[in-house]
Amino acid sequence: TATQMMESMISSPVPTRAEVSDCANAVLDGTDAVMLSAESAAGKYPVEAVEALVRTCIEAERSGECRVDSEVRGGTAQFDRVDQTVAMAALYASRHLPLKAIVALTHSGTSALWLSRYNSHVPIYACTLELATYRKLALYRHVQPMLLPAEVGQDREAQLSHAQLALLKGNLIAPRDRVALTFGSQRGGINGADSLRIIEISGK
Repeated sequence: TATQMMESMISSPVPTRAEVSDCANAVLDGTDAVMLSAESAAGKYPVEAVEALVRTCIEAERSGECRVDSEVRGGTAQFDRVDQTVAMAALYASRHLPLKAIVALTHSGTSALWLSRYNSHVPIYACTLELATYRKLALYRHVQPMLLPAEVGQDREAQLSHAQLALLKGNLIAPRDRVALTFGSQRGGINGADSLRIIEISGK
């Protein structure tokens, strides 16, 4: 979401009430990212504009439930795709099990996109071999992208093992933590993530 979010701050050190409300509503409506334009590119108060936008987004995430979150919690959301259903199962598990993370292996980024639409309350690590997908994932809400090295290859178990090791080395998870893994099986005609696995991290 972009364009005229804090437009008055081009020449004013504080935003208007309407601008703050619009930015907060963008967050509550499930937007992935917000962006300033003239406010930070040519305005008199670029730092203040960025700080005001950040404060607004943080408070909006703390204070209200995202509309799409309420659809899932209220049972009104409809799923007609396998990868979306797998993502929802992982998010459901994150609410009811002491999971430390969701790790999504993804080629196109679609499964991570489904995961990003809802507040999981745990970090989402999206792992991919594709550079273009890795760059796209950086915009998804609550998602931290990870680029897998080409030498890992197409073997799913090798990809999962590499992702777990990288997260351990980065101190993003710890031995004995439980995490949810979503990925596409190597066999079958379904495109995208069709599998969910919940594991306990064994150690470094």
